[in-house]
Amino acid sequence: MAPNVSDILNDLQRGGLRDIAGAHVFAHVPVSPALINRLAAQAIDGHRAVKRVEIHPRPGDRFDVIVTLAWALVPPLTIAVAVDRQPEFPSSPTLVLRWSFAAGLDAIAAQFTGSLNDRLPPGVRLEGDRVLIDIRALAARHPPLAQALPHIVSLGLRTTDDRAVVDVEWRVDDRSA
Repeated sequence: MAPNVSDILNDLQRGGLRDIAGAHVFAHVPVSPALINRLAAQAIDGHRAVKRVEIHPRPGDRFDVIVTLAWALVPPLTIAVAVDRQPEFPSSPTLVLRWSFAAGLDAIAAQFTGSLNDRLPPGVRLEGDRVLIDIRALAARHPPLAQALPHIVSLGLRTTDDRAVVDVEWRVDDRSA
């Protein structure tokens, strides 16, 4: 029986990636709204206050995020989110997003963001009107990603009319493997 991709990847990781020393990979990965929303649904699964999250990519590195809360009297909230700063590897692997509500709600919402930090996953925190996503901390929760992270040269999140796009450059130096 031929080994599957997972077996090969596990074997490469166990060997410290020595068998692919010198590899240099560039990937341009368009991600559909359907996949983004499946991931969002998984992320909020079991969260009592948030009933649903819909994410719609917009041109110019922006997203519209529609949050439906569990409270019946609160209408769905539309949040505009823009990429504010891309992660820089290895020095600052943090993606920074800036969010805003309709006029007048920003100041009120910003007052509550600090109290939400203890409910967010490790590696995600709110600072005023910014969401900071620490790629290193998120990857630490998934060992294969944590092992691949030191080899990331660059990673960026972009958007088009109907897709989020992840661009990544990954390298296994001859010396590090």
